Amino acid sequence: MRSIIIAFLLFIPVLAQAGFPANPPVAKDKYLKCNCHITPGITSKTAAVKTVHKKHKAKPSDAQPSATPAKAVQKPVHKTAAHTAAVTQSDSKYPGREAIIPSNKLPLPAGKAVYAPGELVYVSGRVLDENCVPVSGAIVDIWQTDPTGKYVKSTLGDRVSPDPHFTGSGRAITDNLGHYSFVTLFPGPRASRAPHINVHIVQEDFPTLDTQMYFEGDWRNAKDPGLSKVPADQQPLLMAKVTPHDPKDEDKSLNAEWDISLKGKNPYRHF
Repeated sequence: MRSIIIAFLLFIPVLAQAGFPANPPVAKDKYLKCNCHITPGITSKTAAVKTVHKKHKAKPSDAQPSATPAKAVQKPVHKTAAHTAAVTQSDSKYPGREAIIPSNKLPLPAGKAVYAPGELVYVSGRVLDENCVPVSGAIVDIWQTDPTGKYVKSTLGDRVSPDPHFTGSGRAITDNLGHYSFVTLFPGPRASRAPHINVHIVQEDFPTLDTQMYFEGDWRNAKDPGLSKVPADQQPLLMAKVTPHDPKDEDKSLNAEWDISLKGKNPYRHF
């Protein structure tokens, strides 16, 4: 028996030289293998205001008929441009934390029994850092137009009334795997804008991100003035993958899946 044990011990170095590694490689975290691209920040405010002023300056006189006095035409044109710029800024700019309804169900506020009319969209995804590590505790605020293309400022009276009501804004907080979700209505187009959802993300360890989510495959994306300001290779990062929520559902609601990557790395805390 002793001779067998000695022979086995002498044979171990031979096995090591035959190609069996002494220290096998440690598998890496699956999140660190992916190649995340930082979601570009975008708001329609800058693009829309520049477009208005450019148009106004480019044709100060061509836009008015020769038979019409200059003052009679210039005054309403200038007023219209200023009004358009003001409306665009107020609609696209983050309305503030207090103005966001703290619920992730925009067409079904608390206390309501019936969904607001429109095409339901189930928006979901993850918030990640630049290494694809999930970001927990991120506050995701959204606001958007209703199905008719109008921005809604929800009041307490609207929410407590018995009638169906669409709040127009909502909030979700990511879980420990970075997941967030919303139930909303498909936004109606506004002016030259493609249907989109405005997004504002705050997390204490990352820079605040203001961006917009578009719907992949929508034919209006190609002419959207806000999206056109984003480099072509980054535009896909703003597109949510749209699929039927349930093919058997008569309401034909949609799923919109969209991951968001923040600039920065998730800090590792030691306890």
